[in-house]
Amino acid sequence: ETSNNFFPTYFRLTGPEVDLESVLDYARRALTRAEELGVQYLVFGSGPAKQVPQGFPLEEGYRQVVQLLKQVAPIAREHGVTIVIEPLRKAECNLINTFAEGVQLARDVDHPNVRVLVDFYHLTEEAEPVQHLLEDGREFLRHVHFANPTGRVFPARGDEADYGPFIDALKAVGYDLHVSCEAYAPNGFDHDAPLARRFFDEQF
Repeated sequence: ETSNNFFPTYFRLTGPEVDLESVLDYARRALTRAEELGVQYLVFGSGPAKQVPQGFPLEEGYRQVVQLLKQVAPIAREHGVTIVIEPLRKAECNLINTFAEGVQLARDVDHPNVRVLVDFYHLTEEAEPVQHLLEDGREFLRHVHFANPTGRVFPARGDEADYGPFIDALKAVGYDLHVSCEAYAPNGFDHDAPLARRFFDEQF
């Protein structure tokens, strides 16, 4: 239903060495396969691929990503896929670090098949206020990644982190789509996954 890591690390999406035709050829093949798999939402985080190289203007890198998504969006529409922009913490990428910045990117692309994801871990790391979700979540939010921000592990209990304001914001904007648990399982999947499932049942 959902998939992430749209562009592999060996692609350059920003900087002076972008080969746009190769990128678009890959996107066409990837989106064709996504449709075959039944993917509805394809996450565009791809931090290493879109990292703006040192010495290259951030504004120009941003413009390159806007132009790329403007060309990829119609291909996604042909295959029934919505691309969701994933803001990543600054430690992982220097471009699009908050939900608000992801929303601005989606506005600049201006296509119904480009929307935004929010990842609770990245939001917490960047100290982004949940007010941004309340302002634009109803229109732009189409997917959620979730983890206990302490260690980026599977959530297990409601009192282990300050989950409440985030979950309340999702409910306030009427969010009723997917929530993916993107996290490590330090005690093993068989142990941690049932606890996470119970957590999600209780919280949502």
